[in-house]
Amino acid sequence: MELNDLVYRRKFSQLGAMQQSKELTYALVSNGMYETGYGVCVAEHSDHTSSTQTVKNITQTRKIAERVLLFLYENAITPSILQDVLQDLEAQNFLQETEDTI
Repeated sequence: MELNDLVYRRKFSQLGAMQQSKELTYALVSNGMYETGYGVCVAEHSDHTSSTQTVKNITQTRKIAERVLLFLYENAITPSILQDVLQDLEAQNFLQETEDTI
């Protein structure tokens, strides 16, 4: 597994008791030299906790993987719900190649 050049970072401010400061990082993952396909890695870091979730082989197409990564970033998806969100996207055929993703 290799992290690619596409990484998004999202920072959240401390808002008293309403919200802790934290950073979410989203990275495109390729399966390496001997495997094809792309995945995503989502990491969450704060002063008190840290978690990371990586899902390989979500699609064979980089363009689809880039769109998924941007969707995750724009919707502030955390590692704890990444798997569920990807399952929802797959169920709606958003991870499939279509004419606009070729």
